[in-house]
Amino acid sequence: MNRLLVIFLTIIVCITFISTKAFSIPYITRLLQEYSYKADLSEQTKKESAGYVIIFTRQDLDKMKIKSLSELINKIPFMIYGENELGLSVVDFTPYDFDSFNPVVVYINDREIITPFGSNGFQLLGQLDTEYIDHIEVYLGMPSFEIGLNSAYIVIKIYTKKGYRENATISGTMAGSYGTYESYIYTGGTENSTSYFLYGNYKNLKRRKYHHNKSSLSKNKQTGNIYTEIDSGNIRAEMNILFGKFNDFMGSSAEITPLKNKVYVSYIYGGLYYKNNKQNIKAHINYQRIYSKANEQSKGPTYFFGQLQKGIAPFNHYKNYMRQSSITTFFQKGFNSKNNLFIVGSRIKVNHLKFIKLTNEYGNLPAADFNTQYTYTLFSEERYQLNQSNIALLSFKQNWALNNGGVADYSLQSGRIGYIYNGNKYGFKSFLFAGKFLPPANILYYQKLLTDKQLKSQKIMVTSAKIKIKTENATYGLLYSLLFAKDFVYLNRLKGYFENEPKTETIHALSFTSTYFFNPFSKMEDGIWIYRLIGRGNTLSRYTVTGGYITLFNTIGKFDLYNSISFQHGHPYYKSGFTYDCTITYSPNRDLSIYLKGINILGRSPKINYIRINPYTGQKNFLNNVSSFDRTIWVGIEYKF
Repeated sequence: MNRLLVIFLTIIVCITFISTKAFSIPYITRLLQEYSYKADLSEQTKKESAGYVIIFTRQDLDKMKIKSLSELINKIPFMIYGENELGLSVVDFTPYDFDSFNPVVVYINDREIITPFGSNGFQLLGQLDTEYIDHIEVYLGMPSFEIGLNSAYIVIKIYTKKGYRENATISGTMAGSYGTYESYIYTGGTENSTSYFLYGNYKNLKRRKYHHNKSSLSKNKQTGNIYTEIDSGNIRAEMNILFGKFNDFMGSSAEITPLKNKVYVSYIYGGLYYKNNKQNIKAHINYQRIYSKANEQSKGPTYFFGQLQKGIAPFNHYKNYMRQSSITTFFQKGFNSKNNLFIVGSRIKVNHLKFIKLTNEYGNLPAADFNTQYTYTLFSEERYQLNQSNIALLSFKQNWALNNGGVADYSLQSGRIGYIYNGNKYGFKSFLFAGKFLPPANILYYQKLLTDKQLKSQKIMVTSAKIKIKTENATYGLLYSLLFAKDFVYLNRLKGYFENEPKTETIHALSFTSTYFFNPFSKMEDGIWIYRLIGRGNTLSRYTVTGGYITLFNTIGKFDLYNSISFQHGHPYYKSGFTYDCTITYSPNRDLSIYLKGINILGRSPKINYIRINPYTGQKNFLNNVSSFDRTIWVGIEYKF
């Protein structure tokens, strides 16, 4: 198989080089593509000061025909895509894991996608539709507070398509393996200096089914998405409605024997945004609400967190109807001088949870009194231009989290300093971040349900540096990062509740990446990375993970080609493997495109080993070699009216 991979990669590279010489592109098309490329490059330059940024441009996403955010994770250093026991998207899967510190935070424009008392927004969006996305920015290693106030090691910022740029109506449909199909339509334009963008999508995602103890396990999802944006001068209004029906894989079944595991989800969002570039002011207010309805039934006992501690008898039927909501206000003001930009801002956020129904076949299940959290944030950031090539950065953030229901309040501080050098042929940047982090609300909730012991804030420090070399057609980057975590929250399974780990956990991470441009619309990207996790005390995990990728984007006449191979090795809960993806798009004219797309074509992507433990008997149940990327083929068509 290794020999076949070498042959395959050699063929791809040869085709790419030959195609740049052997095929010509119409002059007008070339001009349009070069303009788009330069605009994307200009946007990337503006974002460099915010941190270590990876940008998936409009061209990239068009050639990939990306169907979900999950496809991008394996092209981000140090990240391994997975799906948890509920079939939801996660990064770096660990059985029975609670994200004590969210590794990924997702924004759509300036809106953080949240499930206030659940986990990060990547779980919600990881497998949903993407046709309304213009480009995506990925920031590594605790980026600038201006990028996002909720710090994370990976921040994904999704930017939607704009009406003034689209100025057309586009419709598409596709069909794929296992009976998957999807249809979408969007329109954008400008009327009397006001631009509008309207989008609608329906997706019926069918997945490979697995079987365990004569039970069928499914990750099928049916989703609808409606997004609207109106932009007039300094004011932008957004609305988003999501609804879906999920099969949540093994669900809460303790012996991996689900009979029925349906989850219904609806998400409503509205936001009003103000931006004045002359006065350097940004402000917004938004509201998000998530309603979920889980109805699960299992042959064996159903797992409910804390059931032994609360003396709950075994049960097989579980209902959880829950409403979560969040309202956020934000204000930011910038002050410019000759060589200095000083930014100050504030944010107020209120998260609320209500269990409408929480029952088993015998009656109501216990619930904690904790259901509301207020967070207040003040932040400042200063960028000083030492000269044309050198920039110094300093930022500070103060958070207050006020909780009801007997949960402790928290005062949290974090800061970041940095230095950036941008030369003609090479660049250098280095950052030091240190801060205290609030345990996620779902952990605070379960902790209150199980015990009166309060959790401390988590302390994290990250130091990092990157060297970048630039030539006429290529860029090369070497990044090193060192993370220290103290008072990390973990689940003490013997005591049955969460505790802080007093000893320090360490992660070393190193990556090398490069991009080579054959011309403005054909390029090759590759990267290789390694990280070493050293757990101490009660978090004794110690392992080294390696990964990498090679991606080719190419245009040959009226064909766009995308080929990508990624690999991961060494994670204790993944079986090592590689994933080969490919997309071929044929565009006979500017209005029509037809494409063929495959994911995990060779069926060798990394696989997850799941484990479930019956809390009453201690019996361990395993489901091994489950791939998070099914071997799938799609055929699609898109037409511009």
